[in-house]
Amino acid sequence: MGRPLKATGRRLGRRAAGRVMRGVAEREANLASTGYAPEQRAFYLANGKRVSLADSEERLHRLFSHIVPETELSRRMERNRRAFGTYRDAVTAFLRDEDPSDIANRHHVSVRTINSWADGKAAPKAFMSPKRFDADIGNRRRPNPARIMGSSQKMHDLGYLIGVADGNFRFVYLPAKGGRFNATLKSRQFVKEAQRAAKNVLGHTVKETPRSRNGKVFSYQVSIDNADFTQLYNRATNWGSRAPEGLLLRPGSQRRQQMRIGYLKGVVDSNAHMKENNRSPTLRILLNKDKAHTFEYVKGILTELGIPFNDSTGRGSRPQITIRKEGFSRFSQVVGFRDPKHRARLQAALMRQAA
Repeated sequence: MGRPLKATGRRLGRRAAGRVMRGVAEREANLASTGYAPEQRAFYLANGKRVSLADSEERLHRLFSHIVPETELSRRMERNRRAFGTYRDAVTAFLRDEDPSDIANRHHVSVRTINSWADGKAAPKAFMSPKRFDADIGNRRRPNPARIMGSSQKMHDLGYLIGVADGNFRFVYLPAKGGRFNATLKSRQFVKEAQRAAKNVLGHTVKETPRSRNGKVFSYQVSIDNADFTQLYNRATNWGSRAPEGLLLRPGSQRRQQMRIGYLKGVVDSNAHMKENNRSPTLRILLNKDKAHTFEYVKGILTELGIPFNDSTGRGSRPQITIRKEGFSRFSQVVGFRDPKHRARLQAALMRQAA
């Protein structure tokens, strides 16, 4: 029934021990709801070692519960249970002296694989065995988001990376690294700014791969591999499902204000467009439909900075924010664009206003 309470080599307090026991009890109840009888939740290998589904789920929970959302953890649990069923049926049939070829054909694997499973040298890929658990833990440095917090400039750049991730990047889970953020950026200057911020905050630049069409570079595939940043972002935004208010909103903190400005710059570089029109130039921040939380939070930051705007729903029900003409000057001073094309258009609009 899970791991003993002293498995970590230290005594747990009453509350911690209670949480562990409640977690084990919940997983045991979940196992009972799968339809597995108690005798089906464990089996023995040819070498006498016991394989337990409860132990496997405990390892899976310890490894992923703080990294992936609850829905993804449930999917992994379900895959683990299916793999356990295959593992148990194959090994049990092998130990009953059934023909290995028949077992291999039934489970669509090789005879060599069946022998490896029965000897405990290998296990199905989706099953969280002790060997796989130790390998994943050994390859991963424990994330510590506090490592990437620091000076005002560092907090500004951290806010910028969070804004870029919120507006552009897509999260991908990597076992050895805790996670990766991938994005396709169209501006070379945008890539350079993301690289500069990552260098200052994380100590390394984002990886960049130019993507070409007809011999011309039209975008750049970039990625951030950093467990500290991944965990910080996931904790602050609940895996991208809410605005990072708990991280960025702390009244009276100058560093947090710099972080909010950096966040706004990241969202602007990812989603804002400056359209040139002699009569009525427009500056819009257009967000995806699933970013309603970002929409409300960005409006709050603009209000805090004294930048007037109008909000509405754009094409395809996408939320959009339009900066008013009288707010162009303030926007240019505090936020601005890193992309030279949009920056030039904003400066041209300001010159026409001054004329």
